[in-house]
Amino acid sequence: MVKGKDNNSKRSDSDGPNYLNNDSEKRRSIPSDSILALKHKHREKTRIAVISIIASAFLASSKFIIAIVTGSLGILSEALHSGLDVIAAIMTLYAIRMAMRPPDLEHPYGYAKFESLTSLAEMILLFAIAGWIFYEGIERILVVHIGPEVTIFSFAIMIGSIVVDFNRSRALYRIARKYGSQALEADALHFKVDMLTSGVVLVGLVIVYLFGIPNADSYAAITVACVIVYTSLGLGRRTLDVLLDKAP
Repeated sequence: MVKGKDNNSKRSDSDGPNYLNNDSEKRRSIPSDSILALKHKHREKTRIAVISIIASAFLASSKFIIAIVTGSLGILSEALHSGLDVIAAIMTLYAIRMAMRPPDLEHPYGYAKFESLTSLAEMILLFAIAGWIFYEGIERILVVHIGPEVTIFSFAIMIGSIVVDFNRSRALYRIARKYGSQALEADALHFKVDMLTSGVVLVGLVIVYLFGIPNADSYAAITVACVIVYTSLGLGRRTLDVLLDKAP
């Protein structure tokens, strides 16, 4: 009886430490190269997200100042869009940090889908801003008003915005495809749309400046709103497919 008890106690003693050290053994079993690769992946994704936040904040503040000075709805719509980019970029950075967390007891499949939830929230914000721009544009067309004051600064900020959006969209797409990040891909798509809408606003400003047609600015703003809605629908569909585990 004593021997049996001793054997049981030995078994339980040996099982206890093994159970407690399970996690540490798993960590030791992960090759050091893989750990370094994960850290590099996290650093690279974080760096591009931070750069995106800084660029968005600069563009939003610059566009807002020019919009107030000139009274351009097109530039104001772009300022609000860029302001939303700041929020979206911050959400993306948070999503990247959450998605890098390892699985735990409450989340055995990890936190990878957190990026998809962030993309869904970004889509809702895009819809809201597009609705306001569309409403304001229609109101300006129906109500007679003086067109915006187009200056050299109006053209400068829109051309600068196109250049910045082109470069950061390419950089974000590269990192998103490299690491399969849906949040970064959503950001890249967002900034690609920004580049196109900035081009539309720029065309509207040129028409106002050359031909003196004040409503061209409002039509440009409405076009921006329509493009935002179209892009949001595509982003939302892909995001829902991921969240619902749709078969490829």
